[in-house]
Amino acid sequence: MFGLIDRWVARHGPGAFFFAAAALLAPGPLWAAQAPARAVLDLAPAWGGPVAGLLAGIVLAGAVALWLARRSFARVKAVVDRVGDLADKADLSSRLDLPGLTWPKALAENINALLDRFEAARRERDDSAGRFRKLFETSRDGLVFCDLEQSVLTANPAFLEMTGLGLDQVVGRPLTDLTLGPWREAESALLADQVMVRGYSDVYEKEMLRAGGGSLPVSARLWLRMNENGVPRGLLGMFRDISVRKRQEWDLIQAKEAAEAANRAKNHFLANLSHEMRTPLNGVLGMLQLLELSELDQEQAFFVDTALASGRGLLVLISDLLDLSRIEAETMPIIEHEFSVEQVVRTIADTFRPQVKDRGLGLDLGLDRSVPDVVLGDSGRVRQILFNLVGNAVKFTEKGSVGMQASLLPVRPGPGRARLLFVVSDTGIGIADQELKDVFNAFAQADGSYSRRFQGAGLGLSIVRGLVSRMNGAIAVDSEPGRGTRVFVTVEVGLVEAASASDLVASARALAGNRGLSVLVAEDSEVNRVLVERLLHGLGHSVTTARDGVEALEAMAQDRFDLVIMDVQMPDMDGVEATRLIRSGSSGRCASDVPIIGLSAHVRPEEKDSFLSAGMNDFLAKPLEKDRLREVVDKFGGKV
Repeated sequence: MFGLIDRWVARHGPGAFFFAAAALLAPGPLWAAQAPARAVLDLAPAWGGPVAGLLAGIVLAGAVALWLARRSFARVKAVVDRVGDLADKADLSSRLDLPGLTWPKALAENINALLDRFEAARRERDDSAGRFRKLFETSRDGLVFCDLEQSVLTANPAFLEMTGLGLDQVVGRPLTDLTLGPWREAESALLADQVMVRGYSDVYEKEMLRAGGGSLPVSARLWLRMNENGVPRGLLGMFRDISVRKRQEWDLIQAKEAAEAANRAKNHFLANLSHEMRTPLNGVLGMLQLLELSELDQEQAFFVDTALASGRGLLVLISDLLDLSRIEAETMPIIEHEFSVEQVVRTIADTFRPQVKDRGLGLDLGLDRSVPDVVLGDSGRVRQILFNLVGNAVKFTEKGSVGMQASLLPVRPGPGRARLLFVVSDTGIGIADQELKDVFNAFAQADGSYSRRFQGAGLGLSIVRGLVSRMNGAIAVDSEPGRGTRVFVTVEVGLVEAASASDLVASARALAGNRGLSVLVAEDSEVNRVLVERLLHGLGHSVTTARDGVEALEAMAQDRFDLVIMDVQMPDMDGVEATRLIRSGSSGRCASDVPIIGLSAHVRPEEKDSFLSAGMNDFLAKPLEKDRLREVVDKFGGKV
């Protein structure tokens, strides 16, 4: 072979070497290209040996390149055709299989890997779409897809059930057409502003129109839908049927209103009952007090004192029942004003001093120096708390003593506020541990048997607990059977500036009995009119009486009076209207600012407030006590 090449080169020159090399390297089919090359070499004598050999090599190399290109193109075309087949079938589960083709193997593997990823993504998309479709179709909430103009594109069965419409009746309609008219104009702009700015709307409650008339209460919300590039493409609306909740709310409102109406009826009944019971009781206690002022022998005085004590006990029970009902209804008002703690403590002590003396007990009072002369609080409620506690201590103590101490706690509940601590102690029978938990319950008593030694309705401590709670305080009991009991009570009060406190203390100490006042008494009940008249005469005052507001104004047109005691409930013209007329300048010869004291068996705090708002200066509750009458007359008599 190599000898042949040498002879070929020797004959045709160096250019023939390229042809010989190509002939050795080229595959069988390319031998066909050797004929043109030999023809070129045969011309060598004319063109020169080297040039002819070079031209023959170029021709042969071009043929080789063309053959290789055609073969590679055929393989690539086979791959492309196979990929095209897969694309036409849209079958991402098939893979490229090119038997006999080894050169594009890497390309086929890369394409198969890409198809694997596409197939996984398609399955995930189909699963997600399936889950969403199931959620969309089975959701109990109404779901709606809308375009950016809020026109409905599609809706789920729950939404169609809410509206009572078919899908063909909903698609293409503006979403706002399915809601009540007052919403439509404001709704579009409001929701569009919210959704386009933050991507969702607030939750709104609205009425959705139903086919055939009527509406359904729903809660609604919209979300903005984006495409893969973050560009808004539409809206998703969710609607929830809240008709059951609305019915429950309505039922609750109705029940609340019914309860409030029942409570108002109860309060009205109690007020009327209190008035109707206090009015005759006022006559009984009043006449007993007048009888007490007359000349009585020892036995008669005992009878009068016993009757007065019984009547006052009945009055306390009536007041306790009313207070308990107000506390339970949380309508017990706490009215703060300036008062002297020392005066309240001494008043309670003076009240029980006769009982303590009769039972042979000691009465120990203690007022710590930390207690201010004057504080801001409800003196009436503080007095009521101490009255109940000291009353219990006296009642359950047969020997020893009863004590009452007051002090100021160092810890302040807030700026300008303080807590008073009252400790009421006794050496009485005490309370067993198992009974302590029940002593603050209404109508509960440590001894509930028929043979119990101590009488009472069991309301006192329940009322005390309610009052203490209303005054932001606390109550605790420490007791040991056979050794006595201590009750600790704290109430919140306000602190008063020194100048104001000094004025109040000076005013309180300056109260002295004023004699010789001219008093007008307006009272329609003859028994009560006679009672007040006699009591005032006994205090040294002159009295003019009137049977209603009209007669009172007529009397004031003729004479001047230092003080007016005005019954609230009278025929023709009641005391409230008469008071307003007097304050407006219809008081005749009397000054329009003449002190007016209200008199009534209506004793609820809100009723007292209405009397004072009408222009009355103070209030006397029926049954009337001569000591309370003296206190009020002396108080306002000093202003004459």
